[in-house]
Amino acid sequence: MYDIPELPSSVSEWEKAAGSEGLVGVGINDEHFVKARRLSYRQFLPLRIIWKDISAASFDPKIFDLDEWMGRAADVLKDYQSWHAYNRSFYGRPAEGNFALASIFQAQARRIRSENFGDKVVFRNGSAPSSSGDSSLSNDIPQHELEEWVQDDDKDSTSDMNTNITPWNRRYLESEFEPTIKNALVLFLTALTMSVPDLGVEWVMSGKTLVAKFEPGVAQYKVHVDAFMKGKNYGGPRVLVDVREPARLQARPEIRIQESAQMVAWLMTSPDRSHPRIIISQDEDEIFLIFAEYSEPYMSYLDSAGGVNGDSSDPESFLTMYEVGPFNTNYQSAMSKVGTIILALVLRDAQYTHMGRNMDGRIFPQGPILFGDLTEADMYGPYQTVNT
Repeated sequence: MYDIPELPSSVSEWEKAAGSEGLVGVGINDEHFVKARRLSYRQFLPLRIIWKDISAASFDPKIFDLDEWMGRAADVLKDYQSWHAYNRSFYGRPAEGNFALASIFQAQARRIRSENFGDKVVFRNGSAPSSSGDSSLSNDIPQHELEEWVQDDDKDSTSDMNTNITPWNRRYLESEFEPTIKNALVLFLTALTMSVPDLGVEWVMSGKTLVAKFEPGVAQYKVHVDAFMKGKNYGGPRVLVDVREPARLQARPEIRIQESAQMVAWLMTSPDRSHPRIIISQDEDEIFLIFAEYSEPYMSYLDSAGGVNGDSSDPESFLTMYEVGPFNTNYQSAMSKVGTIILALVLRDAQYTHMGRNMDGRIFPQGPILFGDLTEADMYGPYQTVNT
């Protein structure tokens, strides 16, 4: 859609890209980043992020420590009648059960063909006043609220129709078909989670704004996410959900830059940086799972706005984003596979949230779930076919 090159997939590619853009040694505290108004390719590079592809067919749960949880998810879904009804609906049976609404909205989303790409990232100039002295963490702001750092001439203005409202204060407006895609995805996720009663997590349909605020005098930006999963007794997001109208193939660098901004803002605003970070994304009729891998050297880089580890070639001073997919919503096998993966992620997160990371590996909050050696067909459901 735009003239943006493919994003680096290794540290060496990042170093080459930074050199070609004249950004060697340039961090988040550099003037060109501080004065940015949008997250362009040049503003993306100082975030030190590399992207790697994993196809849906070659996904290996062991890479993300999900192999045991995949077995548990498969065991849960084997006894979930709504899941079996959903899988049969791909072969002409009417949709019924907990997935019925998800199937209806998925059918609508499959008909969407659009190049409308919403800009979900808004910068604020680093010289603007801040209401908080916190140099690394900032508050999550619900979509319906205006950002707290308002200009004096905006204090009495809350309508998007008012020309005095700056882009920073204006809430994100969904494009025409985004609500359809969001409903399709969130209803599917909710139906999956209903397979385990009293799981302790829920999917929130409303949007959320995250603000990445670096040290005083350095850039800050806010980014919109469409939905998220949270613990019922914990308000912070555990998994982010994002949707777009265009197919990822049409705008892959642009989509990845937005997801990079979302991940960085999430890391900057979360008091618990150690839990796994995942974005579930649907672009047109394809679902992608985005896994983040990072270490303390990268967090030190963010906290210092590039003052620490800015010249390092150590892979641990970079954030790695793994894009797994696509899982096409038109194919039963793809949805069976991605459904099992997502439920495994949810089960693991529920363990982390409610029982701690050191609990007995075979005990889930609801009791023991037993499973043996599973074939691929067992793992992903009784209707597994070759399509992914």
